[in-house]
Amino acid sequence: MPERFYSEPSGAETVYETDEVHAHGVALPMSSPKLPSPGAPVPAARGESVPRANRVLLIEADERFQSSLSGYLTELGYAVDATHGDQADLGLLCRRDYAMIVVDVDSARNFLLTYPEAFTHSRLIILTSAEGLEWVRSRFRASLYRYLLKPIHLEELSSVMEQQSQVEDLQDQNRHLMSELKAYFSSQEIIGVSLGARRRRTFVSAFADYAAPMLLSGERGTGKETIARALHSHSQRSSFPFVHLDAARFPVPHFLNLVFGSVEPNPLGSPIVRRGLAELSGAGTVYISEINGLTHEQQRQLLELSVNRRFRRGGEAHAHRSEVRLIMGSELPLPALEESAALLPELSEYLVKSTLVIEPLRDRSEDIPLFVERFSRELAGRNQRDFAGFTPEALDALGAHRWPGNVSELKSTVETSIMRMRPQPVDLPQLRNLVGQVCEPVPRARVGEEGIDFYQVTSQFERALVESALRITAGNQRKASGLLRLKETTLSAMIKRLKVSSTTSP
Repeated sequence: MPERFYSEPSGAETVYETDEVHAHGVALPMSSPKLPSPGAPVPAARGESVPRANRVLLIEADERFQSSLSGYLTELGYAVDATHGDQADLGLLCRRDYAMIVVDVDSARNFLLTYPEAFTHSRLIILTSAEGLEWVRSRFRASLYRYLLKPIHLEELSSVMEQQSQVEDLQDQNRHLMSELKAYFSSQEIIGVSLGARRRRTFVSAFADYAAPMLLSGERGTGKETIARALHSHSQRSSFPFVHLDAARFPVPHFLNLVFGSVEPNPLGSPIVRRGLAELSGAGTVYISEINGLTHEQQRQLLELSVNRRFRRGGEAHAHRSEVRLIMGSELPLPALEESAALLPELSEYLVKSTLVIEPLRDRSEDIPLFVERFSRELAGRNQRDFAGFTPEALDALGAHRWPGNVSELKSTVETSIMRMRPQPVDLPQLRNLVGQVCEPVPRARVGEEGIDFYQVTSQFERALVESALRITAGNQRKASGLLRLKETTLSAMIKRLKVSSTTSP
């Protein structure tokens, strides 16, 4: 016959008798002894290595149970503060930093009603009867806690507390990793010395905790997702998920179901509920790129989600609440979206307050050496390669290139150089062989004490470029203007001004 422990919180004897205990709702078979009856000696700890610095708050109205349990936890190495749950002394106790709070819900319901904030404690352990557990679930549905059903097995309680300590260690590691990730994507990690880079850092600092929708615009590859991640990791939402959703990849119904979820009828029973990002992301951030491809109805639902914090699953009539934050991305700037009627006017009214335009890489060439340095270091380390970098001429060529794919293309170029080259600096011919045609470096003209003729030097450089383009195209001015990124009429005027023969042969 199993041992029994008698608890008398209300004066009447209540007998709890069972051979199993429930943790997180899972029945676990027991082989350890149960809590001894009142007056029995507290068993010694069996080699558990629990730090003595861990402080535990024990809330138990039954004197004998409190005394026995407090003694056992002390033997395990915990520093225990025990209370009956009186309101007079809980004000001080709840201000202390406890490693865990162990509470008997059957004898301390007043405490749970008076201090519901205790249920946000990540290491709350509830001792309860089955009836008490139903009360807890009905009153604190969204709370974080673990529970044990009475009678309480001492070694099982010890095991649960040990597991909670391990969970806290994992949470500490997660916080450490999140802080490293936050530092990596912090505003200080936005690469560049250009005016645009400084403006992006200021934007991240100012709008990191902005809850309303935001718009990041710029050509493909300029780093819109990087800015969105920096906004997320620099905010108070950083412990929640960051999700990138490319709107152009999903048809309308699939996109709506992915964001808002859906409810489908089930002929065999209850409807099938599929939750969307609005629920699964919690208070995180969802970055939606290419919003210009969304319909006005999709945009209206996103606006309802982002501003009013409400959404409806597909197939449902009633609304749900969400705390998710939306960041939107587009290759087109806000004025172009408005002019083309691609953007819902009501959404535009919100986005105009929080819009960042990211200029293409060709307009911030002073940032290219910094990108090259960062990518070289990171990609060489990731691929475990020795990389000696680029020669000055190759760096000049990288800085002069137009980079139609922007930062993404530059990163790919650096990675290709690392993977294909031996540990020696990449020179200009090797760079051409690796990544194709790149711009010639701008010649380095030096001004001596005697000075130079500025217009003569620049004219010679222009003449050399025009003659080179005409040689490549066998004198075809239309093709030559394309190579030089000039209008054909502009090239024709330059040919006349520079007195270049339009029939220059290869």
